[in-house]
Amino acid sequence: MAKNRKRSAAFQLLQLVWDKCNQATNFSWERLNHSMRDALSLAIGSGMKFNVGDFTEIDDAFHAGRWIGTGDDNSEWCYRLAVLVGNKSAIDAYESYRHRKPFIADDVEPGDRYDHGGYLHLSGKRQRERLAIGFIFPWKGERVTVTSMPVGNKPIIACSYRDTGNHYDRKVLHRYKITAADITAARAERKERAQILDRARALPDSGVFIAKLGVTTQAELDRVPLAKMRKAIDEVAA
Repeated sequence: MAKNRKRSAAFQLLQLVWDKCNQATNFSWERLNHSMRDALSLAIGSGMKFNVGDFTEIDDAFHAGRWIGTGDDNSEWCYRLAVLVGNKSAIDAYESYRHRKPFIADDVEPGDRYDHGGYLHLSGKRQRERLAIGFIFPWKGERVTVTSMPVGNKPIIACSYRDTGNHYDRKVLHRYKITAADITAARAERKERAQILDRARALPDSGVFIAKLGVTTQAELDRVPLAKMRKAIDEVAA
């Protein structure tokens, strides 16, 4: 980093904790690691400003592998929290760190409404939002949960689950690999599907259209191929 570049408030907080932790006690790596993780959570959640290169520099300066999380997904809690609280500077810094563009979906539920460290009053459904691990969104007629976020230009992994009656013993129903381009295409498809349904509602008897599709529930309707919907509306409207 250039010597004349100003350190972000977030980096300065982490530097202070790194330098001053354990001064009034015996030295403990456990205390230091917990304190650094808590300090990073505070910096993100409180809305402190990050520089774009901060996560790489945090890795280098503070041995972050010991406390931020190791492996492909273990540090993703930083991104999840940043998206939840809307800390755009932390979001940009983390996306740069992971060399990826955002995955922005519609009708997104952040998952556990209390999984934001108390930095939000509520965390309800969002009309359009970045995806992060644990977030839920509609896909192919199902509600799917993001289980893995990528490094670089790779897809996310999202799963739907069988209803077992036990949230802690869920069974995967479908596992999807989804790219940002897939999400964009799905948004355009949903728009066209809505337009077809508007045409159907304007018919003297919209039930004929539904009968042609052979569906009885909304979930079944959501899974009807778009080409079949196009053909059905054209035939009924003719």
